[in-house]
Amino acid sequence: MKFINFFLPEHNKNIIIIFIIFFIITIVLVFGNLNIRIDNDVSILLPVNEETEYEREKIRILGKEFPSNQMVFIGVKDNPFASDKIRKLWELCNELNKLKVAKTTLNPFNAVFFEKFNDSFKLSYNSMNNYPETQEEIDEFLDKIYSNRHLLGSVISYDKQTAGIVISMNYNALMGAEIKNKSLFMKLQEFLFNKNFGPQKIDRSYFCRQIENVIGKYTDTFDIFMAGVPVYEAKTKEYMQKDIFTLLIPVMFVMLIIFYLSFRSLRGTYLPILTILLSLGWTMGLISWLRFKLNIVGILLPPLIMTIGSSYTIQFINSYYINNFLYKDSRDVLIHTIKIVTPSILLAALTTMVGFGSFITARIKPIREFGGFINISIIFTLLITFFVISNILVKLIKPKVNKFESIKNDLFSKILDKLKFIIPAWKFLFISIFIIVIVLFIVFIRFIKIETNPANYFKDSGNVRKSLIYLQKNFGGTNHYNITVRSIDNRRHFFKSREGLLSAKKIHDYLTKGVIIDGYNMIGWFISPVTLVEDLNFKMNGKQELPEDEQIIKRFFNYLMMASNVPWIKSIMNNDLSAITFQVRPKTTNEKNNYLMTEQELAKLTKKLMSDLEKIANEDGRITITLWGEILLLSKISKFLISDQIWSLTISIIIVFLICLIYFRSFYLGFIALIPLTFGVVTSFTVMSLFKIPLDIATVMIAAISIGMGVDNSILFLINFKKNLGFGQSYKDAVFNTINFTSRPILFTSLALIMGFAVFLLSSFRPIVYFGMLIAISMFSCVFATLFILPSFLLVAERIKTFFIKKS
Repeated sequence: MKFINFFLPEHNKNIIIIFIIFFIITIVLVFGNLNIRIDNDVSILLPVNEETEYEREKIRILGKEFPSNQMVFIGVKDNPFASDKIRKLWELCNELNKLKVAKTTLNPFNAVFFEKFNDSFKLSYNSMNNYPETQEEIDEFLDKIYSNRHLLGSVISYDKQTAGIVISMNYNALMGAEIKNKSLFMKLQEFLFNKNFGPQKIDRSYFCRQIENVIGKYTDTFDIFMAGVPVYEAKTKEYMQKDIFTLLIPVMFVMLIIFYLSFRSLRGTYLPILTILLSLGWTMGLISWLRFKLNIVGILLPPLIMTIGSSYTIQFINSYYINNFLYKDSRDVLIHTIKIVTPSILLAALTTMVGFGSFITARIKPIREFGGFINISIIFTLLITFFVISNILVKLIKPKVNKFESIKNDLFSKILDKLKFIIPAWKFLFISIFIIVIVLFIVFIRFIKIETNPANYFKDSGNVRKSLIYLQKNFGGTNHYNITVRSIDNRRHFFKSREGLLSAKKIHDYLTKGVIIDGYNMIGWFISPVTLVEDLNFKMNGKQELPEDEQIIKRFFNYLMMASNVPWIKSIMNNDLSAITFQVRPKTTNEKNNYLMTEQELAKLTKKLMSDLEKIANEDGRITITLWGEILLLSKISKFLISDQIWSLTISIIIVFLICLIYFRSFYLGFIALIPLTFGVVTSFTVMSLFKIPLDIATVMIAAISIGMGVDNSILFLINFKKNLGFGQSYKDAVFNTINFTSRPILFTSLALIMGFAVFLLSSFRPIVYFGMLIAISMFSCVFATLFILPSFLLVAERIKTFFIKKS
């Protein structure tokens, strides 16, 4: 009784104290929601370990030697070089060039190209001050660009129908105005959250937004495409902010409908909503107070908190209504309810927390944080349910008995009542369905694919993906990685000699031939000093090859070094020419994949490049090869996703089984409890395999989540089944009475989960859409298995047991 008094104090004074404590906690934590921040940095999906830190350090060191940032790549379509449109193109390039957020721009009007000048040559620059007006001037202007290979795929597309603009970000630019008279509210946020309301360095979102503001003025004239890592990150942040609200409102609406259908009463609707809203506010506020940011995984938290929390409240209030007619006093009803429902709710919560808690073994930090905060939200939901909701119900007038009778006799109850006739008749069919799904899983699981390319986070219908596809096809890729070739003894001016260039030429020829994987070429646009020297020689001598005369080579490089203030030249050769870099854009010729490389293709390309180039370097004996770049670093994410998936899945199954084993004190019931979650997990993975849904940063979590949540219903079922056996009921009667008692809460808690996860289909992100769909499928499979397959196994197992007893 002391245990119950802890939740339900006998004196009103103590109840008021509980309400005051929870009110203060709510005010403090909800205030933290004002400081919710979003982190759209894709690299946070990488673990901090020796392997990734080595790659990051390599990028940092070589990035200083060959300064090169990921750019925003813009394509301007619709005949931009026509005489009636070229002025508009020139105005667009000028506006972009003058942006304070832009460090450098490369476009057709400021491109550097090579021209023959008597017996020599010169580096010429187009001028941003004017543009060609007559058709003759335009033709001459375009001829200069066409005749320089390094400009094809940069400032003009390969089909010469689209202008290209490349913009790098000025990381020292500032955004935000100085605020002289800050409000008390601003000062409070600065003090509590260290928030800055004054000028601060720009981020990629602001950078891209300024570019989009300029581009928007010209969309009536041109069809404009925009891509690049900064664009992916900026759009990720924009869509994350949008999703937080677009997902929450439908989830709230869905929960209202389900709560009303479940209880057909006002208190049965607003009390669960109050619980999940408080849990949401507390959890998100705590995230802010602890200075954590929402990332691509974290945007799942708000709707997920509401969805998961609803199941415990439904169980609690359902038990309250069922036990309502047993006592006259509301407090006695709640005491009995707490005694009855506490084991099943706590056990369900524990197994769910195990599923999310298994993410603590993940090496990817956002997934660890995600699992931790979901578990905190579950604890919050339980505290609010047992302390706040129970004491509110104590103070409310008891529901009328006829209210419960109307619930018992509604359409749902009548349908569920048919289960006791369906299951015995079709028990072997349900078991066969279970076996068939397991077989399909074993056969098709090998076809599942992995995808963590940020470009694939966006839907096919969105502008981000459309732009990427167009630019990949017409410019030979948008994002580059680097192949640095260094003299083996770090000799100064090695690549200023014919000997050094001939060594580098082997890499150039290898890339020119293309790298074929699965029948498709994986190399798009690339540039290196070898390309520039060959272009210079073509201008001078009409031969697209390296000069025989070493003095000519030195003269060429002297001119190139004079132009080292040109960013793209500086990014491919170091100061003493002991090393040069090939900038390479990966791109597949596979039209079926819209020229977009998959994660597996990029991994295969990297592996083949490292193997082949190392072989070339070893055979040459004078050079070493280093591959580096941000997209190569990000391509390692999938490696850790798979290992994390295996670990979390294994840990979840083992711990959930041990919990069931300890609670039921039976290996038999422990294994039986795993049937619904097994069916749910294998169904979702089979769907992934059959419909080519990739394993990515979101879908990688479905197995552990399905295990933790999928076992809840089977636990509720088996707790009541064991209790009925303890009352002396026959095995068959125990099964049927358990179905009658548990089918309604199982149906509605599962319906809340299924509909809550289905809301994720509205997300702007492809991985989130897949996540919601697959978890909804898994939850549906679990409830189907709990209501049909689990009882079928119990009935058949008892029949087999009886047969052997009689035979013996």
